[in-house]
Amino acid sequence: MNAILPVTGIELSGSASDKQVKLSYKVLNERDMANYAIERSAEGTNFTTIGIQQPINGTQASTSYGFIDNQPFVGMNYYRIQGNSLNGQLQYSNVIVVKSGNMMPRVTVAPNPILHQVLNLKLNQLVKGNYKMVITDVTGRTVFVKQLLYDGVGAFIKTNLPVSIKPGMYYVRLSGEGNDFMDKFIIQ
Repeated sequence: MNAILPVTGIELSGSASDKQVKLSYKVLNERDMANYAIERSAEGTNFTTIGIQQPINGTQASTSYGFIDNQPFVGMNYYRIQGNSLNGQLQYSNVIVVKSGNMMPRVTVAPNPILHQVLNLKLNQLVKGNYKMVITDVTGRTVFVKQLLYDGVGAFIKTNLPVSIKPGMYYVRLSGEGNDFMDKFIIQ
């Protein structure tokens, strides 16, 4: 005899922000659930429970839940949801990978405001490769474009901007190698 599963699916998604990982999951046709265990792993095989949530066990076709991991690993975090039914059956969500902490690639203008038309982009965990830098004014008009080859070693990319770019607020966008970063800055 086949037992009816307490849910017909658990779909997990998540993203990193600041020093947290925000998880959300949706369950389909939930009934007779005991709880949901939120599990995390550093390598994707050995999972540890980091939280337990009680089910609604309502009559809706789908129910959504959220969970915040306030202590993710620096680097890769693997997550899954274990659904535990009242009759002892287990059901798992998909496994997701979320990159967190200081290892997240980031590009910022430093110092800001910039002086003497010298733009310094501070790099954090940027992958080496080809990048395109586009500077736009507040109206969205492109004022400067430059192709860059980053060797993956330095912490800064220094660019001398043309004197034709007047004092004011601007946006710099650096894109390439599957990354896309934007920051705003002021020229004094």
